[in-house]
Amino acid sequence: MVRQDVVLSDTDSTMFSIDEWVNWYFGDLRFSQEAYAIAGAVMFMSTQCIAHCLAILSCNMGVADEHLFTLSMKPEYVFPVFVQSPVAKHYFTAKLVEEGKVFKDIVMEIKGVHNKNSALPATIIGPAQELMEQIIRDIMAGKKISNNANIKEVADLERKIIASLRSSSVEFLKRSNIKEASAYGRNALESNFAHHTLWQEVFAPTYGSIDPPPYDVIKVPTTLTSPSIYKAWLDGMKNQKLAERMRGWSERHNKKQMPTFYFHLDKILSSAIPEEVIEVIDYRKIVLDLTNVRRMLLDSLGFPVRSEFLLTELGY
Repeated sequence: MVRQDVVLSDTDSTMFSIDEWVNWYFGDLRFSQEAYAIAGAVMFMSTQCIAHCLAILSCNMGVADEHLFTLSMKPEYVFPVFVQSPVAKHYFTAKLVEEGKVFKDIVMEIKGVHNKNSALPATIIGPAQELMEQIIRDIMAGKKISNNANIKEVADLERKIIASLRSSSVEFLKRSNIKEASAYGRNALESNFAHHTLWQEVFAPTYGSIDPPPYDVIKVPTTLTSPSIYKAWLDGMKNQKLAERMRGWSERHNKKQMPTFYFHLDKILSSAIPEEVIEVIDYRKIVLDLTNVRRMLLDSLGFPVRSEFLLTELGY
């Protein structure tokens, strides 16, 4: 009825650890059949204590003697290693037992939208989840984990993403789509369709026209997040004819800033992101979004990273 310090707790479950019992018996933390036997014995005793407490609760509620053990709880999982993240309901672990089924090898259990973000490129989320499993296996094998190696790997990833963006690659940019105008009804010019008119009216005279929607697009976040920054960008643009077209389009669409551009995917793949936009891409936002899962991993390993800084900005 009263929960004290536990490893993990939710409305319908509570997780407890028994590593100190293994430490007490062997003098160190190990993952062997003998260690699992000690853990199993303690779990059995804990289960019996829980059954006793539930029977007392049932008795106090006036339940008949023959139904005292109707209310019950059971152990569902055995996790040899459990790694918590700084974000609520984010963790990763490995199952050895599930509902009485004993596995020959560990089966990964990864929880949390950031840890399983399907919107991330496979080259980002894949290695991150592989690292999660490697951490579990290294701990079970008694190996030391090198934070220096993990920090350097994330810093190198930051450099790789920035270099890719500066080369006009779309590998690390999010995708979306623009539908035909009729799909948006009377609000077409207030929807993503406006980005089609933006290209045709502003960028097409310099970079070439595109076919009408529907088509896939890339989302390019920028630093043009205030009217003053937007105006300074336009005023400082080398191609003032393009800047003037942009001013006209912005006035007609009541746009005083441009935090995100939506560009035709095939057009960008066949040519490049307009050079005027490359200089205002919000590299930090893109990098922080893409590396968030790895930064959370570092935090779990005892190396918290300040959210407003890239590792490369901290000298790594």
